[in-house]
Amino acid sequence: MFLLVLYCVLSLSSAVYSVKVERGSSENGFLWMIAKQLDRLENRFLDMQKQYNSRGAEIESIKETLQKQSPSIVTFLALLISPPYGSIAAHATVKFERITENIGSGYNSGTGIFTAPIKGLYHFTASARQSKAGFLHLGLFRNNAQMAVSVAVNFNSLTIGATITLQSGDRVYVKNVWDQPSGIVGAGQSYFSGNLVHKILDFLIEFKDLLNEINENIQFTMEYNSNKLPFLDILIGYYGGYYGEHNEQFYIVIEKCPSIVTFLALLISPPYGFIAAHATVKFERITENIGSGYNSGTGIFTAPIKGLYHFTASARQSKAGFLHLGLFRNNAQMAVSVAVNFNSLTIGATITLQFGDRVYVKNVWDQPSGIVGAGQSYFSGNLVHKM
Repeated sequence: MFLLVLYCVLSLSSAVYSVKVERGSSENGFLWMIAKQLDRLENRFLDMQKQYNSRGAEIESIKETLQKQSPSIVTFLALLISPPYGSIAAHATVKFERITENIGSGYNSGTGIFTAPIKGLYHFTASARQSKAGFLHLGLFRNNAQMAVSVAVNFNSLTIGATITLQSGDRVYVKNVWDQPSGIVGAGQSYFSGNLVHKILDFLIEFKDLLNEINENIQFTMEYNSNKLPFLDILIGYYGGYYGEHNEQFYIVIEKCPSIVTFLALLISPPYGFIAAHATVKFERITENIGSGYNSGTGIFTAPIKGLYHFTASARQSKAGFLHLGLFRNNAQMAVSVAVNFNSLTIGATITLQFGDRVYVKNVWDQPSGIVGAGQSYFSGNLVHKM
């Protein structure tokens, strides 16, 4: 309670807190000690605030420089033209050769590879039509790691959609994940597209360094990993001191609403099995979960902030019958898709969410339905705009 009151008091820029207690009787001795501690910490805080304000221009300069050096728009769209009806070799990268858009020059039609020009959150979509007998298994890769996969048979089209984080220089591409050649249709009926959703600027690294220069006795730490916010994180300051028999500890927590929220999760088990009637699909292997909104134990994404979100779900049907999956917001069905004959279905929808709203994928049929795990079904989502 002491720290909470102290933080609230010192956070009010227009208020100056002062407690005057005469030291005398034992009844007010404890209050006198607290008042002295408050005075000491208040003075340190105000001094640090003045020094920080004097460096404000330098901090803004760093931020502006980083923003100018990084493009705000990165996008590409490329079509597969040749072969019109042919095959792609086992484990070969698909070279979508006709470029329609390529702002940022990230996509190379000669290799079929997109290379991220800047660090950020990107959304990718790939679609391909199957030709001839057999299956078409295509995977979306980040460097050497498979991020998502989809399957098509009997001249149907597959679709992969996923939102992932990339470092500058990371490579993203689509390739045949099967051990044998697969039939694919060109003639503009297969395509690969991607775009930058949010830049990730390592601004707080410079911010932390400046604060350390202001007062070297204050230690700052940053949360910085893939399961936390990547750049609008939490800075924690520690004042180390000593008063009487009490250590002085004062924590300043600077916490902003996340600008980046994204997740990608794969269904692993069962490899080829069933999902019960009206059951939620629990995509258990998490690849991305910035903002910690997705829970692999329940299969539910819970919105950490109010905003506009985009979701993609893909699942491959197995065994006889149909696979009917729906995308739900709380208890309301928002979209549905159906697959048969070992094909993959895809659901893509952009919806508004309030803080705490739940989004999930479930079987909307009245009986168990065949579904393929083994990483061939996935669920992905990301924040498009805060509201």
